[in-house]
Amino acid sequence: MSQFPILALPLEVQALVVQRVANNSFADLYRL
Repeated sequence: MSQFPILALPLEVQALVVQRVANNSFADLYRL
C-alpha cells in the first residue's frame, strides 16, 4: 500500500476511501 500513494488516485476515489476510513473509525469508537 505504501508503494501506491493515495494522492495518485482520483479525488472521487480519495473521498470514498477517506469516508470509509472515517466511518470505520467512528464505528470502532462507538463500539467501545
